[in-house]
This record gives sequence, C-alpha cells and structure tokens, in this order.
Amino acid sequence: MANVWGTVTAVSPLRIRLNGETTAIPVTPDSLIDPATLVVSDRVRVELTGNLPVVRGRSGGLNPASTALRGTVELATDAETITGADAGRAVTPAGLAAVRALPVRGVVPSSVVVGSGSASVASDGTITFTGVSSVSLNDVFDGLGGDVYRVVLNIATGTDMRPGLRYRASGTDNSSSIYDSQVMYAIGTSVSATTNGSQTSHIMGIGARDYSSGTLDIMSPALADNTAIKSEIWQGDWGNANTGIAIRTGFFRSALVFDGITIFPSTGTMTGTMKVVKVS
Repeated sequence: MANVWGTVTAVSPLRIRLNGETTAIPVTPDSLIDPATLVVSDRVRVELTGNLPVVRGRSGGLNPASTALRGTVELATDAETITGADAGRAVTPAGLAAVRALPVRGVVPSSVVVGSGSASVASDGTITFTGVSSVSLNDVFDGLGGDVYRVVLNIATGTDMRPGLRYRASGTDNSSSIYDSQVMYAIGTSVSATTNGSQTSHIMGIGARDYSSGTLDIMSPALADNTAIKSEIWQGDWGNANTGIAIRTGFFRSALVFDGITIFPSTGTMTGTMKVVKVS
C-alpha cells in the first residue's frame, strides 16, 4: 500500500494523474470525498492498494461536509439561520435561539387591497395599515393540512367601532347572507349573549365599543365540504371606559372555498396591524 499525490484531470468520470506520470489512471478511483466537490487541477492524496486507487483527501484540508459524507463545515451566523436559505452551513444552538426569539411568522398574502388609506406587508407577514376603510388579504388560506388559522388584530383607533369581517375568493368578498353568529360578552359583572343569523358579514364585537385588539381563530375556510361547519372564534377587548371582553362564534354550512379575508371598521377608518398565522 502506498500513498502518493495526484492531480485531477477530469471529474465526470473522475480521473487522476499520479505524480511522475504523464497520463491519468484509466479507471475511476474510489473516493472518500464527494467527487462533485472536486474540480480539474485539484491536488489529491491517493492511496494505492494493488491496482485499486482510492482518493483519501484534497490538498488544503478535508472535503466540504454533505448529507452523505463527513467533512469540514462553516457555522451559520444568527442572520443566516433566521433567513433559512443556506444549505451549506451548520446551525448552532445560538442560531436556533435567535429563531425562537422571533415573533411567530405569519402567512404573506399574494396581495393586500385597501378601500382607502394605505397598507404595507413585512417579511414576517405583518400587515400595517393606516386610515383604511377596509383591508383585504388575498391567498392566505391554502386548504392544506388541518386548515386552522389565527388572525391577530391590533387596532389603534380613538373612535368607538367594531371590526367586521367578510371572506373572499379570487379577490372578491362574499357579501351574501351566509354568516351566522352567537356572541357572549361581559362588562364588569354583567354577562349577556345575542344571536345573529343570515348576515352579510360578521361584526366581531357587540354594541358601540372601541375594540383595540383581539384574535380570530378560523377553522376550514378553504374546505370544499358542505357537511363541515366553517367557523371562527373571536376574542377581543375594548379600550374605552367600559372595559370588558367579547367572545363571538361565527359559523355557516357551505361548500364555498375561501382563500382570503377582509377586515373593516363598523364606522370610520382604522389604523393598526394584523397577521394571519397558520396553526395547522
């Protein structure tokens, strides 16, 4: 057995010319490094056992690590770990901690349409809107997996209003009388409930209140099955002097498929943020 240096003369198939020779070995050697990482003119260490050549390494160090072979690897920075696009660097515990410290990433809509005012979308799916009479998100429900979503809504408004919702498909709101809902709300020690059927939209709240924040859990908006109840649960509070909480359950039986949602104020305009997070 002998170990000698050689030069790569071709990579497909792999050919090695040993030191002192004028032509390459006329067989494809076995290799302990990934041949795809070699280029012509690379210097490699070759082990000769009888007539069987084996490439054991490259000049300058081990071969780059891959999913199939051990080798050298560069550690990813926190920023590279957060981006999540690099397949050639290794993630560290510190990088994972940086990812876990981020807010939950939301679904990025294909487009955002406002009735008035303005809106922008961040890379994490947060929609920031200012002075809008409505804000519509397209292509946020994909109908895959368990098809459960949470809409996180934070409205910074100084007027008494209640946010409402309509589902949409292919960029158009459904304003038919398909929305039924039941509401329970509490103000201080008083608890009340109401039922609303066959509405053209859902109003997520009760009375004339300044609803500043809330979450909307939506089940099966993109499920084409009229035997399943498409539903959502809204939990929100209001920020004026009459503090309290409202819980609304909306539901309807329909084979309609929705891919988007519109949020609008019951009066005036609204300013704030929202994000759609796919739960399952």
